[in-house]
Amino acid sequence: MADASFDVVVIGGGHQGLIAANYMIRNGYTVGLFEQRRELGGGGCTESRPISGFIGNPCAHVAGLWASPVNQDFKLHERGLNYIFPRVHASMVYPDERCIVSCRSYEWDKETGMVVPLEDVVEKNIKEVERISPRDADALARWQSEGKIWEWGFAAQGVLWSPPALPGEVDLVEALIQNPNSGIDRRHQFMTATEYVCDLFESDELRAHSLRILDSVGIYPDEPAPLPVMLSNVPMQVIGFGGAVYEGGTHNAIHAFQRALAEGLAKMALRAAADSGLDTVGFTGGVAFNELMTRKIREVVESEGLRFLRHRQVPPGDGGVSLGQAVVAALASS
Repeated sequence: MADASFDVVVIGGGHQGLIAANYMIRNGYTVGLFEQRRELGGGGCTESRPISGFIGNPCAHVAGLWASPVNQDFKLHERGLNYIFPRVHASMVYPDERCIVSCRSYEWDKETGMVVPLEDVVEKNIKEVERISPRDADALARWQSEGKIWEWGFAAQGVLWSPPALPGEVDLVEALIQNPNSGIDRRHQFMTATEYVCDLFESDELRAHSLRILDSVGIYPDEPAPLPVMLSNVPMQVIGFGGAVYEGGTHNAIHAFQRALAEGLAKMALRAAADSGLDTVGFTGGVAFNELMTRKIREVVESEGLRFLRHRQVPPGDGGVSLGQAVVAALASS
């Protein structure tokens, strides 16, 4: 392995590393994906935790990944990844026993990735805010009627799920900042989360609710954060636009990425076999212990009419290498 050569090396086999590797393979690059743990998936893996008899995901979280084009690019819904969108999206109970509850305000088409706002639900969520803070509800209603909330949110999503703008190009959020009528202040990109929500809302209740939303995505009150991240969460989530949960658990996302990766590897092997005039494809090495990837590669190879070879009596990885070394040593000493 020390003398192996790759076009691209990806360090870490978590969900982001798997996504990067999939895109590189799709574009014809040879990829070395390295993960120090016993399985791919990083924090998305299911483990025995927090105590004996229980299982959980170190990175179990609300899934904003549903909005990523990776779902459609690799047809992840056909590879076992589905999302659950709870009707109640977010809530908060205040010390005086008042509360705020917002419901999901959009529909998502998993085939196309299209998002359709549910305007009647948005109006209900704004009415819910009105019970807590009429002035903040007025601000939300004004932004909503002017189309600003969705404009901000979709611009932020476009930046978050796309490669960085090239030199000389202006991304969608920067275009908002440069537009004096967008409602986005240039100062917002340098603010902490607390400063940002205080600039948007007047009531302590809506500010606290917004900070709790931002905290759920790893943005803490006294820290500045990228403006696209804040825009995609506040005020978007206040009106009901936000995350889902992975059906069956976070590990199902990891399995879907691995199936996509295996299919990409199988197609590379098929091209190589065609170029060499071969009718057989073999799969070996430590990664061949991954039964999920092995099954998927076999399925793709055999669907094209080629023979698939895998280990049966001799293990892949170091076990097979050790046996080979023993055989060579035995032959050398005989």
